[in-house]
Amino acid sequence: MNDNQNTNENKKPGKRIPNIPKKPQKGPKFNIFWVYAAIIVAIIAAQVLFSGDGGKKVDYPEFESKMLLTGDVEKLVAYKSEDLVKVEVYIKKI
Repeated sequence: MNDNQNTNENKKPGKRIPNIPKKPQKGPKFNIFWVYAAIIVAIIAAQVLFSGDGGKKVDYPEFESKMLLTGDVEKLVAYKSEDLVKVEVYIKKI
């Protein structure tokens, strides 16, 4: 009886832990982190795929003979970059 009394004395009389059955999990929980990761990957992929320059380097003699003299040029935009002058050529829509 001595052992039985010691175990009862160590327990606090007012605090009981309720016996709540654990609910079984139905599957993995939804994690918003995956949505954020997918959005970031989509933004990076879009920048890589759609960041093409779209321009082509052409020498002046070729430009003059194939585009300028035939009337295919709509407008020219020139700007200075360092020691070079760069020109953007806009072709007429057909």
